[in-house]
Amino acid sequence: MWCGSFAGLHLFWAFGGSVGLASSAGRDLAVRRPTSFDIFGLYGTALLLVVGILIIAVTRDLERPGACAAGRPYSWPLSVSDSCYEV
Repeated sequence: MWCGSFAGLHLFWAFGGSVGLASSAGRDLAVRRPTSFDIFGLYGTALLLVVGILIIAVTRDLERPGACAAGRPYSWPLSVSDSCYEV
């Protein structure tokens, strides 16, 4: 949940929003925003957060009791076992 919130906030700043940017990145970067800061600092951070969302979405039921990796359409490709065991 927080990954999505922070990704949205960084995209808001990347598209020109300035509310809260001075307290997060500093007054100098909030006022005078170099292109490298926009690309790497804002878009890059948003991209990494979206990757985090995808990792969470793919792996969230790996530890759920009774979850069967073979039965899930998006099972983690590096899982220890792709078979289900009845207990």
